[in-house]
Amino acid sequence: MDNNSSGVFIQRITNDTEKVSNFFYESLDSLRNLLSNIGSLFATLFIDWRVFLYYLFVSIVLSTLHIIKTKKYGKKDMEYHNKSENVSSLISELVRGEKDIKMLNSQESFMVILEKNIEEQNQKRLEMQKLKSSYSYAISTLTSILEFILIILLIFLINNDSLTVAMAIALFNYKSGIMTVIMEKLSTLLELLKTFDNSCDRIFSILENKTFKKEIFGNKHLDTVNGNFEFRNVIFEYKENCPVLNNVNFKINSGEMVGFVGKSGARKNYNF
Repeated sequence: MDNNSSGVFIQRITNDTEKVSNFFYESLDSLRNLLSNIGSLFATLFIDWRVFLYYLFVSIVLSTLHIIKTKKYGKKDMEYHNKSENVSSLISELVRGEKDIKMLNSQESFMVILEKNIEEQNQKRLEMQKLKSSYSYAISTLTSILEFILIILLIFLINNDSLTVAMAIALFNYKSGIMTVIMEKLSTLLELLKTFDNSCDRIFSILENKTFKKEIFGNKHLDTVNGNFEFRNVIFEYKENCPVLNNVNFKINSGEMVGFVGKSGARKNYNF
């Protein structure tokens, strides 16, 4: 815990657990639509096996592109979340240590670090969007080309009396379910699976001590302490000539309980 800001744990405990829980109902909806439209693919087999093989080839090509896109997008997503953790951590420390930051006159340097991390986070987000847009454009263009080839194939089969015009129109109408809906739902399902996998890794890195080692506490306890506790002319400073504690003197006798009372930001904690 001492080596990691609370923002890191907040991101993983809240955002990642929410993504894991959302995965189940979102993926079921995509899977239901995917399976219902796969039936359209096999329906073409009973009409014409050549068109079925073409649709099968198209599905494999487009599915491969979606898988490649999902893998690359998942990697960028992990990098983005790591940067988001840095920003969340800094904001968390800013809120909790606002008075200390002002007292140490370090607002400017802290804000420079925060702005740099926000810029890096936004850059990672932009890279994700560029990657997604590039692959979406490539897949959309390829789909249009494959649809044009499908039209040529159907015309060829009609001219060779292998298909009637009505059957060709029926087979062509299946394209929206096979080349569009199936691919969209497959892409959504793959992205959900990758997000689920990334979120699980981040959560279990806490639960299973993969990244964050749990603190081990000793089993010894001091029931009584002999001796007194005394401060004599104690001076403490982070910055030269800017003392936080200046000539502090007090004594606590053995067995005595005392309390430090003062308004927020009065530097009570520095005594410990």
